[in-house]
Amino acid sequence: MKLFAIGSIALTTALFSSPSFAKMTPNETVAACLQALESGNGAAALEAAELIKEWRGGSDKLIEQAAKCMAEALPEPWTYHRAAKMFRPSSEVAIPNEVWAEERRKAEEAERQNNERAAADAKANADAEAWREANERRVRIGTMTACRKLLKTSPDAAFLNPLCVDSFLRDGLPES
Repeated sequence: MKLFAIGSIALTTALFSSPSFAKMTPNETVAACLQALESGNGAAALEAAELIKEWRGGSDKLIEQAAKCMAEALPEPWTYHRAAKMFRPSSEVAIPNEVWAEERRKAEEAERQNNERAAADAKANADAEAWREANERRVRIGTMTACRKLLKTSPDAAFLNPLCVDSFLRDGLPES
């Protein structure tokens, strides 16, 4: 039992003296908070509870354990709001879950609109690129056609014309 107590103190000290505390998983954070409370390390428990305040969602068991940690570690009471999927000060409990649900719905709608705008922008860019490529093809075909005609009627003029030379180099000379 003595070894367990020493191990618990060592684990709590290692977890909360490390700068990687904020990088813990939610399960590790809750476990460390509860261990800190059990070992009397209020500062470490408070630090964990402050991180838990920022969470969005989690399993029922995790939320239940996190609520225990927060109830003992924080000076003011906090409550988990299922509709908002977050912890809020209990003084805000009077705000109905419908209000939180409406705020969340508005945020989701704004995100959906942003995604639609981004998709529309991507489609517009793709359409513009497709038009540019098709136009370039039409110009290349038109240039090649005109240069072939010019080559048949006046070979010297065709080979001295910079557009025809570029066209012949890029697309090849027509077969005679």
